[in-house]
Amino acid sequence: MLIMYDFDGTLIDSTKAIYEAFCVAFDKELDINLCKSQIGLPLEKIMKNLGAKDEDVRVIISEYKKHYSKIYLDKTYLLDTAKESILLAKNHGDIVLVTTKTSEYSKKLLEHFGLYEYFSGIVGRDDVVLPKPDKEPILKAMQIVGAKAEHSYMIGDTEYDLKAAKNAGVIGIGSLYEYQSKDELLKYSEYVCDNTLQATKKAIELQTNEI
Repeated sequence: MLIMYDFDGTLIDSTKAIYEAFCVAFDKELDINLCKSQIGLPLEKIMKNLGAKDEDVRVIISEYKKHYSKIYLDKTYLLDTAKESILLAKNHGDIVLVTTKTSEYSKKLLEHFGLYEYFSGIVGRDDVVLPKPDKEPILKAMQIVGAKAEHSYMIGDTEYDLKAAKNAGVIGIGSLYEYQSKDELLKYSEYVCDNTLQATKKAIELQTNEI
């Protein structure tokens, strides 16, 4: 069994770090709700959605990363059910992180929270050509551990996670956070849970029934 986890809003709360870095990159105060609605997308697309001109995107991303690298460890927090979810999932199979963060930042955050050892791999933005909602990150995660679609589950808090799961032919399970509502997530999966622990339990339940 393979359980794939999104990172932001699924295992960690990185809103403060991301929002602050966005504001520094654009050199102005941005609408925090608009910024929250972008989390889960690749940085290139986010910056354009926040108003960056095509010719300025590369510079703004550079400024974002420069500031984010200084603050992300201190201003990122592990969600309440994250560790319990990971330990439970590890008892039933493999775990792979599938995120639009880079692998470098993801690894450092997992190490910071003492969780890196539980993961069989990380598929970050820099590891794929097409990020979520494309199926590529999911297929790459499955390839890492040799998992089949019928034994694989993707848990995430946004439609991009659930769309990616569907595109790859695996079951996506929504985990509610502040970025998208239950009604929005139900458009992309019949399974939407209140938190990551419940979503993990749902994945295990579905796999047990499948067996």
